[in-house]
Amino acid sequence: VLKAVTGAQVKSNVGSEISFVIPSEESQKFPAMFRTLETNRKEFGIDSIGCSCSTMEEVFLTVGDLEYEKQMEEEGQEHEKKPLKAGPQ
Repeated sequence: VLKAVTGAQVKSNVGSEISFVIPSEESQKFPAMFRTLETNRKEFGIDSIGCSCSTMEEVFLTVGDLEYEKQMEEEGQEHEKKPLKAGPQ
């Protein structure tokens, strides 16, 4: 994935599952990337492949986290990275 799509990043790598963030601007490369993954499943050790789009909630939470980190850096404060949580608290 990282070789096939410019700007792709590993989002998480936990246990036997790895998730990537892939820029939508590179969507023209998705069909070839998925064909390569499907064709080489055994060689790559892939059991299954899934795809999902970020929700607007995920986008807003990420922007909020980035803004919080930026604000703390500008104020010169040490901070513990605490992602924003959705829903009642």
